[in-house]
Amino acid sequence: MKLARRILLGLFLAVAAVVLVAWLHGANTRRGDAAYHATLLKTVLVTSNDFPADGDIPVSFTCKGSGLSPELSWKGSPANVKSYALVVSDFDVPSPNFAFTSFTHWIVYNIAANQQTIRSAIKAAELRQAGMAVGTNSSGERAYKPPCPPFGNHRYEFRVYALDVAHLQPASDEGAALLEAMRGHILAYGELVGLFAR
Repeated sequence: MKLARRILLGLFLAVAAVVLVAWLHGANTRRGDAAYHATLLKTVLVTSNDFPADGDIPVSFTCKGSGLSPELSWKGSPANVKSYALVVSDFDVPSPNFAFTSFTHWIVYNIAANQQTIRSAIKAAELRQAGMAVGTNSSGERAYKPPCPPFGNHRYEFRVYALDVAHLQPASDEGAALLEAMRGHILAYGELVGLFAR
């Protein structure tokens, strides 16, 4: 019996340690994101015809529906903007109460300065044909990954960055590399938050 109790205690402590490390990682991810954006001008107004700010994302734009990308528009950029970048992230993985990591759902960059909207249900191939670059999401796909949260009501942050360069050449097309490539080139940014619970 003593051996069984020791094994159970050891398993409990191991699981608790894993949960603690994951929770700390999630907290560090949020702090890093806040620090990255802390000094940036937030004057870009991002909107969507498909859902309101801080409102529910319709099922058709999620994994429970057709998984279409929503329409996005933005305005309020500085006059000297040369291009835009779009990053869609979820920092509530796997649950808003136990956020251990983040998930990048969509990356589009090298968006022309005269382009201030992305229509609904657009395909990655269409974006590339228009001269934009589509980055790799957290599922390893160069496409829009629809919201599909395992637990709770997640916040999805649709961020648009106005840049002072026409083209970015990140070390890779993943989110972290793009954020690093944008460092020092962001004139202003804005975000639209949508909510979804499966």
